[in-house]
Amino acid sequence: MATHPERKDIHLLRIDELVGKPVVTAHRSKRLGRVADIAVDHQTYRVVGLLLRGLPFEPTRVLPYVEVQSLETAAVVVESDATVLPLKAWAQRAHVVRLVPLQGKRFVTAAGQDVGTVSDALVDPSTGDVRAFEIALPVAQTGSGRQLLIRTSSAIQFGADAVIVSDPVSTAAGPADVCD
Repeated sequence: MATHPERKDIHLLRIDELVGKPVVTAHRSKRLGRVADIAVDHQTYRVVGLLLRGLPFEPTRVLPYVEVQSLETAAVVVESDATVLPLKAWAQRAHVVRLVPLQGKRFVTAAGQDVGTVSDALVDPSTGDVRAFEIALPVAQTGSGRQLLIRTSSAIQFGADAVIVSDPVSTAAGPADVCD
């Protein structure tokens, strides 16, 4: 778990801390599947759903984020299995970006500056807000495997081959922006 870029009392979850977590109901602990991906509204950077996988050959289902009761435990807890929807029935599916496929994509500025590679996203579990993207800086540029945090307050667009930030990015950032 990481800490909030501005407030050290808020703990943020990384993609890998959510993906693979079991999803269970609150009253009967019925297992509904595992988190396979995280769906984020591409304009507000807010988690709108968790994509679930169950048994092999079972279609992907969605747990709307508003239905999540607890996320910071060993499992994601929901009220009942009635809150899980088939992906095709989920109205918001056309307006989302999936976080798992973003890992490994190039992160560039609108001016074409290659900043690095998306290595993670930091999510505030209490609000569902994606607070920052963690960018792995090229070793040749930094001399080590340093990470740069790009807050979602920057204008970010998601392209097919890259994630693009409109603001200039300094890879010589201060301590609040770089995680070693």
